[in-house]
Amino acid sequence: MIRVYGTRDTVADVAKLERTKSNLPATTRHVRIDGGNHSQFGSYGFQPGDWLATISREEQQRQTLQAVLEILRGLSNP
Repeated sequence: MIRVYGTRDTVADVAKLERTKSNLPATTRHVRIDGGNHSQFGSYGFQPGDWLATISREEQQRQTLQAVLEILRGLSNP
């Protein structure tokens, strides 16, 4: 399992993620994207209450894709 989050995400903020960390399997990989916000994980526009990202949407999505691909590669190469 993987949890990818941005440090500027106030919709699924870091404090909330820390409080719920114990609900996930111990093997969960947590990937922090410095400067990423909630809105830039998709292409649906800015979400009210979200903080402005300090990295580009392209960079945030590149890092997200890289993290997901690493997990998928690990599944195919146990």
